[in-house]
Amino acid sequence: MKPNNFSIFKRTASAPYEEPGDSSPDPSGKKARFFNKLPGSIKKKCNNILVLSLSMLLFNCGSGTDAYKVEEIDGARFVHNLTPKWGDKPQVELEFVKQIGDVDAEEDGHYVFNRLRQIGKDGSGNFYVLDGKNFRIVKFDRNWRYLLEFGRKGQGPGEFSMFTFDMDVDKAGNVYVLDYMQRRVEIFAASGKVSGGFKLPGKRAMYLRVLSSGNMVKKNTIDKEEDKSLLTIVNKEGKVQSRFGTVFPPQGQIEVGYINDARLDVDGSDNIYVTFLFENRIEKYSPQGKLLLVVDRALNYKIDHKMVKPEGIDRYYPEMTMVSQDIAVDAKGRIWNLTFTAQPEDKGSASSWLKDHSIVHLEIFDKEGVLLGSLPTPKHVNRIRIFGDRLFLVDTYEGMCVYEYKIFTDFH
Repeated sequence: MKPNNFSIFKRTASAPYEEPGDSSPDPSGKKARFFNKLPGSIKKKCNNILVLSLSMLLFNCGSGTDAYKVEEIDGARFVHNLTPKWGDKPQVELEFVKQIGDVDAEEDGHYVFNRLRQIGKDGSGNFYVLDGKNFRIVKFDRNWRYLLEFGRKGQGPGEFSMFTFDMDVDKAGNVYVLDYMQRRVEIFAASGKVSGGFKLPGKRAMYLRVLSSGNMVKKNTIDKEEDKSLLTIVNKEGKVQSRFGTVFPPQGQIEVGYINDARLDVDGSDNIYVTFLFENRIEKYSPQGKLLLVVDRALNYKIDHKMVKPEGIDRYYPEMTMVSQDIAVDAKGRIWNLTFTAQPEDKGSASSWLKDHSIVHLEIFDKEGVLLGSLPTPKHVNRIRIFGDRLFLVDTYEGMCVYEYKIFTDFH
């Protein structure tokens, strides 16, 4: 179900990147700001301005209690969304700014990534890219001009494996790289020099976020029913500060690790948000680990996990209904959830998920968990980040690039 008014415009002017809140004059009278193009062959993919205008959702929209139901359980707010709250008035617009990364950028290897895992941003506006299979972190300025790179393959200080799936950056520019295979967090200063690191307590983890306190929250790997907590907060020395989050039991033959697979993000107040990949559930926790909010919504398909035996293979594998891929929270506490509006015909094939990007949408919830609406993504992306008024869509598999958008909203 795509929103109406899916338009493409050509722009001919260009101007540098602007920080949120920039009040410089706009001679055109339009909200749009334009961008400096990247060097080399990256330029050819940065010409179109893609505007996704959510002017009318193809849903039967209700309002108030017609759109959602709320209940309180043990002090937590449970929101059951029935239909999106937005009506036919435009509420959000995404304006394409630029593409970062190009597999064909042969003359500039700084922009050629191999398994681009994650991006981050520091308090000075510099960007960082975790380039997984090139075993490096690449640092750019606020206009995405190359500054430096650091990291390498290995098992020592400042080194990491190809199974390095996540990274985050604090305001000072310290970079925290999570190495799943080595069960380690490597910490780099903004200069690229190693400034610390520690072995993760307990089991491996694939995802983390840095809190304003300097602590980190990690999504725990769950592989047996005895694992009791979904999330763990650790300090810079790796010492556990708290554990929390409900671990749900296995469903039939589907292992507990699949049921509890999730991604996370944090807001400016260190509240923690979790979206479950294979379940219809989004959660919000306080920095102290108290469950504050649980959200679900009406889906266009049935969640049907099952074990299947592929032809020619003498074992069974889980075939999962994938509901979500990633989550991000903006400065106003709105929750952006990368979700699927349908399932591919062959759910067991990885390529099937990459063929049709039309089934990938961004759901937007208000800070109370009410579903406002959704809009399609222009590509098959699988990671998202929000910094200020900029949305970043990350293609880690095919394009190996980042798409930057400016968010315009008419929220009150």
